[in-house]
Order: sequence, then C-alpha cells, then structure tokens
Amino acid sequence: MARRPKAPEIEGTVASSVFVGTWKQRPGRSWEYHHPADCRPLSLRVAVHLWDGGEGSTVRAIEGDGRTPEFRTYETVNLPPDATADDAAEAARRLTVRWLSKAPRSPGAQGERVVAGQLVNAGFMLDDFHGAEAWLKPDDMEEFTWFIRGAPDAVFARIKGEQVAIPYPGELDPEMPCEVGVSSDHDYGRTTTVSPCLDDAIRLVEGRRLPYPAKDEERVIPFEELLWGRTP
Repeated sequence: MARRPKAPEIEGTVASSVFVGTWKQRPGRSWEYHHPADCRPLSLRVAVHLWDGGEGSTVRAIEGDGRTPEFRTYETVNLPPDATADDAAEAARRLTVRWLSKAPRSPGAQGERVVAGQLVNAGFMLDDFHGAEAWLKPDDMEEFTWFIRGAPDAVFARIKGEQVAIPYPGELDPEMPCEVGVSSDHDYGRTTTVSPCLDDAIRLVEGRRLPYPAKDEERVIPFEELLWGRTP
C-alpha cells in the first residue's frame, strides 16, 4: 500500500489533508488552505486540484458551497500540464497572500469556528460520507479513512461508568459526545466508538486507538475499553 501524500505547508495558513481520488474517470489530488481563525469548510479558502497528468489543474480562491448559487470564485490560477505539488503550492502561496492575509470577514458562530479549527488542524475535512456528511481524515496508508461526526439517532454508550442515551446534535460541539471511527475505503468495514468529547475523539484518531476493521466487519467498541479511555 502506498503512503498518502502530505500537503505542502504555507506559513500563516492551515492546510487540510491531501485527498486522493478519481473525478470524471481522472485520478488526481486535492487539498485546501484556510486562515487559522476560520477553518470552517465553506469559509474563504484557497483550493488546489491537481490532476495526476494532463491539463486542467487549478488553484482557486473560493468561498461557499460549490453546489449552490452563492458559491464564489474570486481568483483562479491555471497550472501547466506538468505541474507538481510544489508548483501548486507556490501558486497557492501567492493566492493566500492576496486572499487570506487578513482576518476572516465572513460571520459565523464561535462554536463552528472552534470545531472547524480543531478538526482542520488535525487533518480532517468535511465531506460526503455514505449518504451523509462527516469530518474525514485519510489514514497514512491508502486503504482506510478516519471519521468524526454526529448522528441522527440516539446512541447508547457508557460514559464515565454510566449507560446513557446520547442524542447527537446535527452539528458537532467541542464539549458534546461524538461518533469516531475508521472505515475501509474498499468495502463496508467500519470500527466505531462514542467519544465523550471532540478532543478525545481527535486524540483517539491521532493515536490510532481503534483497531482497523476486517473486510465487511462492523464493530462498535465501548470507549472505556480503549487504553486511555478506561475509568477507575
């Protein structure tokens, strides 16, 4: 299995993970740069889309959801067919100076900014996930993806020694429980747990405390059974 590429760093910005995939039957890579004070997925950002070969690679300063009429593209740099990740990063650096050098102008609840900042700093990006949305982080090896999300239905879990029902909110809150897991990119294998808060969920992913699922395995592990999640 090949290792996933890392996004080139640009001083004064927060880079997302590099997402490797196929769009319109063409393989490529994409990643984004945010202002540290506003890492919300739809905020003003510089987005890189680099095809593995051929024309069409771009670096853009954008804002909003590309699926809605409110989406805005402020500037586009078209890269040459032989552009490398370093070429894309240099073009992105120039755009970040022009578009991300000042404090964010778009309004947003403080909670949203905190959540997005924590997750983007940890390498997550909000994306589609099995018919819904979740914050995703590709594993270092190209086979699994880590995710953190809320859930539409109540989930029963043991938190601090007590069995409690957790009605997940539609949006993540730093102090609220959340679902965290690792999913196979090739089948429906998935291992999940319920974390008491967002910080612990991120620590769990960074430490790879959840076992990787076997093929087609769906396994829910009580958080207390994880090494540093046990209660006295």
